[in-house]
Amino acid sequence: MPGRHHIRLNCFGDRMFAALIETEELDWRPDLNVPISRWPVPPDLARQVRTVLDRLGLRMGVIDLKLTPGGEPVWLEVNPQGQFLFLEPLTGEPLTEHFADYLVTTAAAGGGAHRSGTPGRSDGPASCPGEHNRPPT
Repeated sequence: MPGRHHIRLNCFGDRMFAALIETEELDWRPDLNVPISRWPVPPDLARQVRTVLDRLGLRMGVIDLKLTPGGEPVWLEVNPQGQFLFLEPLTGEPLTEHFADYLVTTAAAGGGAHRSGTPGRSDGPASCPGEHNRPPT
């Protein structure tokens, strides 16, 4: 896929933080000595991310996207528990703090994770009780 702009988007509940990784390489992970910066998540993409994660039964996820030369995001994958802390020193975004806030808020709301959103079921992706009853954003 042409283009040199990769997005690593971290979604913790309804909060999203993304990094722009600039490289010609399809797999940017072996060489992080490339330009990496914070990337503001557009509202329409944030809604799409939340919708996909809700349908997958996930409250959090790390999404890999690539921008076309025209700036359109192309989804590559969703990682239910993808790595994100390596971005903190590269972007200055306090991801550890954001993730801790997400965990504390989820626990305080009684959102202990169980599987598939159905009490008593132990298969499927992790989700939190009541997550499907949230109003759309």
